[in-house]
Amino acid sequence: MTDDTRFQTRCKVARLGIFLFLIGFGLRIFGAALDEETPTAAAAGIAPPTPARAGPKIFVRFEWLSRCGAAETLAQLGLYTASDAPCQPSQAVSLAWLQSQLAVNGLLTTGEYIEPAPDAPNLPCSLRVLTTTMNQPAGWICSDANGLYRADGDGVGAARRVQLLVGSRQ
Repeated sequence: MTDDTRFQTRCKVARLGIFLFLIGFGLRIFGAALDEETPTAAAAGIAPPTPARAGPKIFVRFEWLSRCGAAETLAQLGLYTASDAPCQPSQAVSLAWLQSQLAVNGLLTTGEYIEPAPDAPNLPCSLRVLTTTMNQPAGWICSDANGLYRADGDGVGAARRVQLLVGSRQ
């Protein structure tokens, strides 16, 4: 084997080593990026959701993340499964997403929408239902350990509960 042949062989081995190193490094960075908490949760001091087991999650209640000390997450709602601890939701969603799910599940009718209600008469009922025609109050959306439900203007709820079934991500 000549010196020129050995040099070419060593160059090929070195290129292959560098190539494998770059692939491993890239995969490590990609994996670390997937494991980071969301910036909103990190800034708010809210613990990141625990990794879920495969399959859909059943969310039975919601809570405004701003109640957990996160002023910048006013428009974010935390969705909780039955086993989630306070201020540690399995998933954070927007008000618009929740409104669409409530309409699909029959808790909102055509011509109704929801808005945050910081002055809610009780904590579980923190979404006000309004009509689009005259912005008149039409009731409340409430949640408890059994699911989400619609209450009338006095906060008296129906027996029917809805549990949101969500796959790995909305």
